[in-house]
Amino acid sequence: LSLNYYDEKSTVIGNRQQRLAFRDRASYKFGDKLSADLNLAVTYNVNDIFSVSTSDMKVIPIFSPYDEDGVTPRLYNYWSDNTDKYEPSLRKFVYNQVPEREFSDNFQRSFTIDGNATVEYNIFKGLKFTTMVGVNSLNIHEMMYDPKTTLDGITSYEQDGHSSRSGVFNYTWNNIDRLNFNRTFGKHSVTALLGIEFVNKENRSLSASGSGFANDHIKEVNYSISDSRRGGSTASNSRSLSYLSQATYSYDSRYYLSLSYRRQGNSGFSSYSRWGDFSSVGLSWNAHNENFFNIPFISRLKVKASYGNSGNSRVDTSAAYGTYTYSEGKYYGGLMGATQASAPNPGLSWETTYITNIGLDLGLFDDRVDLSAEYYNKYTKDLLYDGRVSSIISDGTVTRNVGEIENKGFEISLNTKNIVGKHFSWTTDFNGAVNRNVIRKLYKGMHTGFFSYIWIEGASKDAWWLSRWAGVDPATGNAMWYDINDNLTSTYSYNNRVLLPQYSKEPDFRGGLRNTFTWGDFSLVVFLNYTLGGWDHLYDSDDGYDIISTNVVVEKLDHWQKPGDVSPNPKPLYKISTNSSLSSTRYLYSTTNIQLKNVALTYNIPKEFCRKLKVRSASVSVIGDNLYFWTPDQSRDHNSYKTLRYAMGVTRSLSGQLTLNF
Repeated sequence: LSLNYYDEKSTVIGNRQQRLAFRDRASYKFGDKLSADLNLAVTYNVNDIFSVSTSDMKVIPIFSPYDEDGVTPRLYNYWSDNTDKYEPSLRKFVYNQVPEREFSDNFQRSFTIDGNATVEYNIFKGLKFTTMVGVNSLNIHEMMYDPKTTLDGITSYEQDGHSSRSGVFNYTWNNIDRLNFNRTFGKHSVTALLGIEFVNKENRSLSASGSGFANDHIKEVNYSISDSRRGGSTASNSRSLSYLSQATYSYDSRYYLSLSYRRQGNSGFSSYSRWGDFSSVGLSWNAHNENFFNIPFISRLKVKASYGNSGNSRVDTSAAYGTYTYSEGKYYGGLMGATQASAPNPGLSWETTYITNIGLDLGLFDDRVDLSAEYYNKYTKDLLYDGRVSSIISDGTVTRNVGEIENKGFEISLNTKNIVGKHFSWTTDFNGAVNRNVIRKLYKGMHTGFFSYIWIEGASKDAWWLSRWAGVDPATGNAMWYDINDNLTSTYSYNNRVLLPQYSKEPDFRGGLRNTFTWGDFSLVVFLNYTLGGWDHLYDSDDGYDIISTNVVVEKLDHWQKPGDVSPNPKPLYKISTNSSLSSTRYLYSTTNIQLKNVALTYNIPKEFCRKLKVRSASVSVIGDNLYFWTPDQSRDHNSYKTLRYAMGVTRSLSGQLTLNF
């Protein structure tokens, strides 16, 4: 039994999250053959949400968010677009979010129930039957209201104020029935499993909105002006059915063989390809258990390999069938009509990945050092993709199976027991991974572009596809790029985009490091993760196009001013577009970083004291999250990957936790 309360006030004023969580687990035995387990988790969230975007941060500092009295939030501002003379006009101060923060309601309440019940019956020695039924329910209610003191609350009706209400209701239930066999015959050990699994997912939503209220205290949609009221609802449902089987065999704790087979059907696919068949085979050898093995410093040596396939069915429930949309604007024969919203693809099928793994587990010095290394090759066929098709078929995207992609990688984990003492110990866990991918095949060999990256046979799907920035012309202050033939040009064109394999979104190496220290009843855990290499495209400025109405990043102070200047930024031109801010290698930033993610100090209350409290165990913890984020290019006087990717900053948090186990 556990009870948890969490309260967080964000660094952004107007945001607060409160969470109350309850968890319980109970086990029952009915004789020697029958037993049951019940698990229940209940969570209730109360959130106050105030969203701030990067555009809100670009408000020019000379524009006060308040009127002259310093209290009333400003809704309108005077400014002039004319660069030759001052001709001010009154306009909505759309970038001022203070009125919304101070006066608008933006509440969210959510209630989650996650529970399951398991019954196990031992038929005879080595054979048992297990059935499990699980339920997950998520209910979210959002309440938003913009009063007349905000721009969004000013309406075209005779009364102001705008209200919206919405609800999301997601229900999932699943059932798994299994027969498990487990017997040992001398040096031979055999396990087997037969099972069936059923999953049902139902998602529904409701929404309503209205404008024009008698005052800002009456906020329910039902009291808005009737002509302004709008409402809608959505519903989707998916089901899957799986037949499971698995068998393992081992001999003398040296040789292991495992086999598995799964046949799964998903309602998201049509009858042409609803079912998929997935299987695997694995082999391993504990070499250290061989009589001839005698290497004193190696306490464990295991070689393993496996091959199999798995399926991906994460598609929209209507992807294979298509959808229609009905509205008052589409009439046919005097009645409400329908038009196609998404085109059907009855041939849509499972995305299948064939996986080869080869690994090595190594224990050294009586398992004081534990090393695991694994190489994998994942070859995916019938790659799922949402893409454009001929406008004759649909104006939108269609989910299709478009090609094949290969991922290769290497993963390593290292655990070391650095100090093992009676009162003090120190252990380290390190892991790292590298992955590379290549698109092997596309439909009819056709490449597919996505503005700043592209899929091409023989290339990585994570390589950037951009125009190459050539800097600023010292003579004119104009922006320059390289064209597709490597010539300098001052005219930006999407036709000059080239594939840049040296700039990939995929890091060169990533992983984590955890150190655990224990001293008596105290323990300290320090966890960090790291990313080495990789590139991200982060837009940071418009080079003066909107310099009168929006602010710019500090780097733009270093711009071209006169012939001969060598500057990283072109001359600012108000309301004259030079396209210098469009996507190019100018805005690529290395994603190399190290994050101190978590530090937790825990005190385990002595058992003698717990017995007096009538609890089984208890502990008190102080936990710090997101304590530090480091990037090699960071500085106090210019922006970096950290400040551009996390414009509102990385929120540090410090929390306390009391855990009681009954």
